[in-house]
Amino acid sequence: MTHMYTTTVAICMDLSVARMPLMPAAGVVSPRCRTSVARGRRCPNCSDSCKHDHGVAVAATRTLLDVSTPVISQHGSSTDISRRPTAVYDAVLCSGDGSVIPLHVDRWTAAPTRAEMTVLDRAQGPVIDVGCGPARHVHELAARGVLALGIDISSAAVAVARRRGSAVLQRSVFDRLPNEGGWRTSLLLDGNVGIGGNAAALLSRLRRLMMPRGSVLVEVEAPGQHTRVEVVRVERGGAAGPWFPWARVSLDGIDDVAGHAHLTRVWTHEEEGRWFVQLRS
Repeated sequence: MTHMYTTTVAICMDLSVARMPLMPAAGVVSPRCRTSVARGRRCPNCSDSCKHDHGVAVAATRTLLDVSTPVISQHGSSTDISRRPTAVYDAVLCSGDGSVIPLHVDRWTAAPTRAEMTVLDRAQGPVIDVGCGPARHVHELAARGVLALGIDISSAAVAVARRRGSAVLQRSVFDRLPNEGGWRTSLLLDGNVGIGGNAAALLSRLRRLMMPRGSVLVEVEAPGQHTRVEVVRVERGGAAGPWFPWARVSLDGIDDVAGHAHLTRVWTHEEEGRWFVQLRS
């Protein structure tokens, strides 16, 4: 039976974030002063020599500065999209209560960060990367000689990963998967513990996928955050994905969630402002 769910990476890829220019067609950003103006207009904050003919360069460097990003605001019984200036994020995850979480799309398409390398050092093959997106972690593990497979529901993400030569399947974690009961490590990075809006059910599924004493490497939110389920959607520029349930699990809440899946935390790590744990069956 196929379970319908989505991930932030899947929505971003299917909104063509990785392929579309990041600046609105009507405007560009000057690399000199970072002011957003209409294409072809002179900037009031720069010298006269600045013509703002920089749209291609800005898109190529994937910069999003001083550009209004949609956020959700509630007005009575209806939900409207309002706009406010946002800093450097390609896309945001918006909840129905108006809160906004920046999505680091550039990170998903780049090489693993130093913090992610530390986490991958603990991954023992065979590894399954759930919600792998463009499969940067699978790619890195393969380069290390570690057997790894990525799964994602996004056809766009899977296509990107396969062009890089990574082993990936377009499949839900709740579908039938190869090597069930034989995986040594599962990865839930980039917030993917939120998949399906039920972290305990997701971790229970991963425990069944793993061999005895297998482990799950999970990225969680910082201590002091609330563990909760929200209804959210991904927004990027003028495009918005569908609403879907998403779980947000903090370091304070992971032990309780993991306990429901009969998993125990054996390692905790903070690096680059991100928090990771290792759970073992």
